[in-house]
Amino acid sequence: MPDATVLLSEDHKAVSALFSKVEGQRHPDPATVDKIVKELSIHDAIEKEYLYPLVTDKLAGGAGLASHSLEEHSAVAETLNEIDTSPADSPNRAGLLVRLIALVRTHVHEEETKIFPAMRTTMTPLQLDKLGDSLLKAKATAPTRPHPHAPSSGVGAHVAGTVAAPIDKARDKIAGRG
Repeated sequence: MPDATVLLSEDHKAVSALFSKVEGQRHPDPATVDKIVKELSIHDAIEKEYLYPLVTDKLAGGAGLASHSLEEHSAVAETLNEIDTSPADSPNRAGLLVRLIALVRTHVHEEETKIFPAMRTTMTPLQLDKLGDSLLKAKATAPTRPHPHAPSSGVGAHVAGTVAAPIDKARDKIAGRG
């Protein structure tokens, strides 16, 4: 079982590596952009479903941390949706990616410097591993496209993800998006 903070940090590093492939490009590679949209959509869904309800319940000041993080997730999801629905050759895509990268980097910094250290202090290694296992399992069934108007956490996020994921995967297959 992976420690949840390690698993999520590895996701952050993987997305950062994808960002480095498109930064500064006037015409970002569509396959890389699709991968960014997919990875961030999955990450968004699993954090909303598992991480933020726990942050709210377990961490001192967790409700405020979770609320702020979910606002950031909402801004990321809106931007992802704009990117996902824009044509690959759209001149706006590069600017949307610049906005997305800034939003995600700010959010990642806050998670890794505030939320994850608080989780490591408050939760046992076994609790972090169990959460990591839940996150890993959820990745397999999470939506692969942004859903900015879906519920922001807990059961509502789970139900929305359960409905959206098969539709997203079908759309991905039809579009030839891996």
